[in-house]
Amino acid sequence: MTLNREHLGWELHEAGPEDANHRVLLLPGALATWAFYEDILAEPSIRESGIRFIATTVPGFGGTAAPNDLSMQSYSSSASRLAADLSCDVVVGHSLGANVALECH
Repeated sequence: MTLNREHLGWELHEAGPEDANHRVLLLPGALATWAFYEDILAEPSIRESGIRFIATTVPGFGGTAAPNDLSMQSYSSSASRLAADLSCDVVVGHSLGANVALECH
């Protein structure tokens, strides 16, 4: 998995077919980066699932620039825009990322 791009301040590392019918946005916890999901995405059953996985680094963590507004509402709004822009069907989060995911709309 490599850094493919940055969008809305989120680092994006993608795995799975580019033309997949389904996409999953993965949000790590506080102080973690996209690499939190690296071992999971290396599993053959995941890589061969036909689903596109997009692991992120939440802005402000892992050496990324912090947004001006650090509120949960701001993070959730940004993650919602990110998921919509990337055509994600599902948002999965761990720890802080789970709190962000719960507030996505």
